[in-house]
Amino acid sequence: MKYFKWQGIYKLLPALFFISALILNFKAFYPGAMTWDSLEQLRQARLGEYADWHPPMMAFLWHFFLELNDGPGLMLLFHMTMLMLASIFFYSWSVRNKHRWSFLFLSIPFLPWILNFEFVIWKDVGLAYSWALAVAMAIFFKSKNKFPIPAAIAIFSLFLYGFLIRANSISGGIFLLPFLASCVFKKKSKRFFLLCSLFSLMIFLAAPKAMDTLLNPEKTHPFSYLMFDDLAALKLREKDIKINLFKEEDIATLHSCEFIRQHKVGAPFCINERFEEIRKYRYSELTTAWLAAISENPGEYLSYRLEAFAHLVRLPNEMPYLPSEFTIVDTPYEFNSPTKEHSIIAKGVIKFVDVSIKILPIIYKPHFWILLSIFLFFGFVLRKNVWWVAPWPLLPLSGLTYILAYLPATPADDFRYIYYSCLICTISAIIYVNIAHTKDCNDNGV
Repeated sequence: MKYFKWQGIYKLLPALFFISALILNFKAFYPGAMTWDSLEQLRQARLGEYADWHPPMMAFLWHFFLELNDGPGLMLLFHMTMLMLASIFFYSWSVRNKHRWSFLFLSIPFLPWILNFEFVIWKDVGLAYSWALAVAMAIFFKSKNKFPIPAAIAIFSLFLYGFLIRANSISGGIFLLPFLASCVFKKKSKRFFLLCSLFSLMIFLAAPKAMDTLLNPEKTHPFSYLMFDDLAALKLREKDIKINLFKEEDIATLHSCEFIRQHKVGAPFCINERFEEIRKYRYSELTTAWLAAISENPGEYLSYRLEAFAHLVRLPNEMPYLPSEFTIVDTPYEFNSPTKEHSIIAKGVIKFVDVSIKILPIIYKPHFWILLSIFLFFGFVLRKNVWWVAPWPLLPLSGLTYILAYLPATPADDFRYIYYSCLICTISAIIYVNIAHTKDCNDNGV
């Protein structure tokens, strides 16, 4: 009897260690790292008044968290809880299927390329963790004869939440939704996958409008940023723009702007007053000028966008850009608030991530995740009967298309923009390693 008791405790040790370590990390970075985007969404959540520069769904949820605690702490807890539950669901599914490398799923929150943004309250992080938890629950409950209805509701709610907090979520969701639906409804035909992809497009068109009706956010024309950037780039390349929105001094400032030289994009940061004026009062002119400029200069536009995308994915000779963020803002959590001093544990985590960046900088370059996603996609496809057991190839494909969608619309070259792709590719890699070593190869680990 004692033997079986100790065996049970032994099996629980990895999970207990995992939970304890996450609690320590949570306390070390409480109430969460934040940047301007986070602080702006917190400001909106406090007021209960929203703008559409950032999709308002995250601030809307945050508003309810603030009823319990006036600060970012509960949003950090929400994010970390989703990541923790995802890892536990993956681990439990893997142990149940007697995989050799199950413990790797518990390592996910401690991998340096996940830790680097784990404590930052960003839309990118919320999307990544909500979709990871949806995937974990989908494959955990997939083996049930009848998929539990509460679990199905939770899975699609998590998917919808992630879908609504990032404007570009459709690029990953178009392949992720078919994966989730396949697990829930136990269907695997190509027609079913196509219908799910079309349904995700319908959600993309309908759900944001529904949120706008519900919350009535201030219209800020977020797409104006990209249009302004494109026009500025074409102007700097000495292309004629019929509707000229720039003054001579604006062009001179853009030519000498160090920010554009370093990042290839970001003209609004160089002449912010001009951008704000056009965004607020001349949006229709901006749209007309942009459409005309693109249609008249397709070659130059494509060249510029390829250059911006190449800068985002970081070619081998380039260094990573903003590969981590650990700035913890102190009370009252406003734009001019001081920052907190890091604890010993926090300093250790930061040092761990910094060392990993120096030793393996390629991991913090998006082109690495593009290549790994492609490798995993074909690795899954080539496995025997894989599509009829679980549509595993859709997972790395979701991460790949999420990155590639920045080709026509690279907003900046921050590493955080591909955080979801890093996480789903990491999960896919661990799944692949485990099912590749499963004794029954026809089972594919499900």
